[in-house]
Amino acid sequence: MIAMMITGITWAESALRSTTLGQGTISGTTPLEVALARPPASGRDTHGRTSAAATLFTPRGAGSLEVGTLAPRRGHLYWVNLDKRRPALVLSPDYRNRYASDIIVVPCSVRLRPAPTHVMLRRGQGGLAENSVLKCEQITALSKADVAEPAIGKPLPTAILRAVERAVLRAIGVPVPLEPA
Repeated sequence: MIAMMITGITWAESALRSTTLGQGTISGTTPLEVALARPPASGRDTHGRTSAAATLFTPRGAGSLEVGTLAPRRGHLYWVNLDKRRPALVLSPDYRNRYASDIIVVPCSVRLRPAPTHVMLRRGQGGLAENSVLKCEQITALSKADVAEPAIGKPLPTAILRAVERAVLRAIGVPVPLEPA
């Protein structure tokens, strides 16, 4: 672990270097996804040495996720507990959603105020009961415990996900031109 700190290599990079194609892969994932999703063995770094840092990435408790466990899906809307119960779009990638204890979401609101960081949704899209707006400036990480399964409806179209990604970039100050309506 100290050698990794000196060279600037992360545990994920180290795991990727020690993972070969076809070995240790999980069905449907790339070696990089496996390396990013797989924490070091309990209390040990990728070389088998005991490490305090390695324990930070060890899943804890009865709720820790395993391969194949249902997890919120990118592009779907779910009911979440924020300031109040509201729909939110899951923006984090599926491989992260399976293994992390939290997910990255963009909350919805029924207050339809146009803004460069808002993406409008029509009633019915993603299973919504009324017209709503995704407030991309309020992107946040949320514990899976605050997410109600199942998804509200079908996934949002790819074009809407791309619009959300662009609005998030605008929210953090990256100059992204508005697309014509």
